[in-house]
Amino acid sequence: MIRWIPLEMLDCRYTTATRELLQKKLPKATIISGEEMVCKPSVSQFLHPAGTIFYKATQIQQIAKLFLQNAVQDGDVFFIDDIWMPGIESIQYMARMSGVHVKVCGICHAGSHTPTDDVATRIRQPWVTHFERAAFTLCDEIYVGSAFHKKELLRHNSEISPNVIVTGLIFSSMQIRSKVPQWEGRRKLVVFPHRLHPEKQPELFLRISDNVRRMRPDISFIMTHSLNLSKKEYYALLGSARLVFSAALQENFGYACLEAAAMGCDLLLPERCVYPEFYSPVQLYKPDEENIEALSKRIIQSVDCVHFDATSQYTQLLEFADSGIDRICARIHSLHNGG
Repeated sequence: MIRWIPLEMLDCRYTTATRELLQKKLPKATIISGEEMVCKPSVSQFLHPAGTIFYKATQIQQIAKLFLQNAVQDGDVFFIDDIWMPGIESIQYMARMSGVHVKVCGICHAGSHTPTDDVATRIRQPWVTHFERAAFTLCDEIYVGSAFHKKELLRHNSEISPNVIVTGLIFSSMQIRSKVPQWEGRRKLVVFPHRLHPEKQPELFLRISDNVRRMRPDISFIMTHSLNLSKKEYYALLGSARLVFSAALQENFGYACLEAAAMGCDLLLPERCVYPEFYSPVQLYKPDEENIEALSKRIIQSVDCVHFDATSQYTQLLEFADSGIDRICARIHSLHNGG
């Protein structure tokens, strides 16, 4: 049996959309949902720190009941949406102590090997690395969204050599575009799509927007996470924007920019992290351009270009992103079948 341990469903993040997609691809999997708490993350957080631990703890409680009831059998596979899950070690503990052979696999989104992640910058304790390495070693397979992320994870964990596989993550450009069947005409709008977290550099976007507005008051700028938009409203906004801008210091997959690509936006991104792997050099700016004047000039040039639906230039990228779910599910079924 495949036992799926999902993240909590939050419409303001991508977890609700990925739950919907996986339910269609893994219809026979047993879903181990946790107890939801009504606590939204702040504009800088991906998940609420107490809320997500509460949710995960109730999932572990359900898994323990399955072992108590002798419901877990040899060959069962536990697939975890995010292996940064305190309590994950208890799955293999209960299995080994019960004489049951199970497989554990899951997605790694980030961790202390990501230098600007909160667990790296706000905790800064050795136990974080020890916990992560325990999680990495007990997983039979770890799925990541990019070759960049695999390289970073292995570079920081060379002592344990975890089994990391580049699959892409769970994403659907069709699901995104279906939310806004009628797109508005493009306007001179530049969108900052990220959480308001220091690793995304929202203050740089604000300084650039102030500078551009002084020269070109006809160009508008929006930081979407300050608006509390629904997903449908957010996608409609992307559908009306000419440009999406990022200054992210760390990005292992980049859902926000992939959503913008799915909605046909032009992109202006830093030449670092996953971006050179996914995007054309013409959409990247070099480190020596990362200053207010140079980026203001690039933004004005991009906005002033005769704009068309840019989706066609992302065909290969979106094909890779859309098929990530199939690669993940194929790996899960392979483990379940004894692979």
